[in-house]
Amino acid sequence: MEPMQLINIPDGSPKGRRSFSAKALLSIHLVLSLLHGTLMAQDSTRFHWKVTASKTSAGHYTLRFATEGKDGWQFYAPEADLGDGLAALHLEWLDSSIRLTAPLRAEGKASPVKSEIFTGKTFDLYEHGVAYLADVEIGGAVPAQLLGKFQYTYGRRQEFYPLESLNFSIPLEGGAIVAHRILVPTIDLAHPIRDGGSV
Repeated sequence: MEPMQLINIPDGSPKGRRSFSAKALLSIHLVLSLLHGTLMAQDSTRFHWKVTASKTSAGHYTLRFATEGKDGWQFYAPEADLGDGLAALHLEWLDSSIRLTAPLRAEGKASPVKSEIFTGKTFDLYEHGVAYLADVEIGGAVPAQLLGKFQYTYGRRQEFYPLESLNFSIPLEGGAIVAHRILVPTIDLAHPIRDGGSV
């Protein structure tokens, strides 16, 4: 490789013959980096989930997280033991008054599949869609909307994606919209502007 030669440019700034190549490579690298980031971000929306809640009794609901199978992806059964205490599914809420009343369960056709990743293990996997069900109890006032995060595990052959997150917000039958009004006794709405006095 020959050393880069400087060329005198009329405006006085020296530029090399390879400067165009370096700029082109840098531009290509930046475009590929952005494209890679976009493709990685699309992984989180690979599946369309339908999230619903049905009231079973006062303060008790069954949550349903359903998706259709797509491109040979397989969803792990709720009871799958992934080792090291790693669960295949997880639900969480910000409100500590909400709790599961039974283990998570699944609807759909599962098939036992020998894992290409976990040596000597066979898992029940759902390839043609799955619906995960969660029975919950809400202590105290039932909110109009239930906010939470559902995490699920899926894979295909030697690809494995544990606990992918889905944030959800679903309406609850019989839930009440909580409206809090903060009362500040020193504010008079009839006279919002007051003389603060002299300093």
